[in-house]
Parts: sequence; C-alpha cells; structure tokens
Amino acid sequence: RRLMPPFTLGAAALFWGWQAGFLPVGLAMGLALEARVLLRSRWDLTRTDFNRASDVSAVLLVLVAVYQAVAHDVAKAVTGVIQWLPLLLFPLVACQLYSVAGRVETAVFFWSQRTRPDRTPLVDLAPAYFGLCLLAASTANARTTFYAGLVALSAWALWSVRGRAGVLRWGGALLLAALLGWAGHL
Repeated sequence: RRLMPPFTLGAAALFWGWQAGFLPVGLAMGLALEARVLLRSRWDLTRTDFNRASDVSAVLLVLVAVYQAVAHDVAKAVTGVIQWLPLLLFPLVACQLYSVAGRVETAVFFWSQRTRPDRTPLVDLAPAYFGLCLLAASTANARTTFYAGLVALSAWALWSVRGRAGVLRWGGALLLAALLGWAGHL
C-alpha cells in the first residue's frame, strides 16, 4: 500500500524550490518524481545500484557540508546543509520510486551491512522525503507563505490516512492543529 497520495512528493519538491529560491530545480525535481505516475515501466535495480545512489547522495552531502562549513558560520552552515537536503537525497529517492521493488533495503545506508548476503528490511523513503522537503523549505524563513503551504501540503498528505473519522471531524482536528501551531509560533 502506498503511504503517500499521488503528486504530494512533487508538490513538496516544488514547494521547497519555491521557498528556498530554487524554483526551477524544485520544478524539475517535482516533475521527475511524479512522472512515474505516467511512466509505467520500472527498473529492476539491485542492491548494488541502490548502494551507488546512496553513495552519490552521501558524497554530495559531504561536499555541501564542507562548503557550508568553510563559507559560513556554524548556524548558517547547518541551515544551509538542511536547505540542500532534498536535492542531495534526490538520486536515492528517485531510484526507489522508479524501481520494481518500490522500497529500499536498509543495508544501503550502512556500509557495514552492505556485505551481508541476506536481505535487510525494506523501507519507503517517500514519507521521510516529504517531511524533509518541508523542513528544508522552512529554512528559507519566508514568513508570508510558508505556514499556509505547510498546512496545505500536510493536509493533502494526511488525507489518505485519516481513517474512519468523518470529514468534518478530521477537518476540525486539522484546523485546530493549524491554529494551535500558529498560536505557538506567535
């Protein structure tokens, strides 16, 4: 069962690009992530393929972290690294979404487990990537549009897992959470 409704990942990537000032990059990433809905063919990727995608993401992360540490003070460097995470992890998430398996073995994240011949548990990176896009978008600190976008995207993602609650009850709970979040912010 898919955890994320269609087009939410693409919308989150687009939102990140818009908020962070990387709109063309966010648009391209969003289109690439959601093109899988139209393209039915999938790749039969092996653990080695996923290892390579994970390694590309790890190398990009190290390079960005070193650059941010050299170019900025510590607080701005951490914020800068977080802001780039959706782009840095894009290769791994794209491999998952376009793979036959549709999930990633946890061994790809740990070099010590990569040599184990047995299969490790599979995880779906889509929900975490969605949250990461929202977190990265928050680092841009666009106070005028960020919170409304955060609430709208979160509602869209949560709609499919609302359970048996009626629409009014679910909407009321969402509205209450959004108002409490806004009040906490103030």
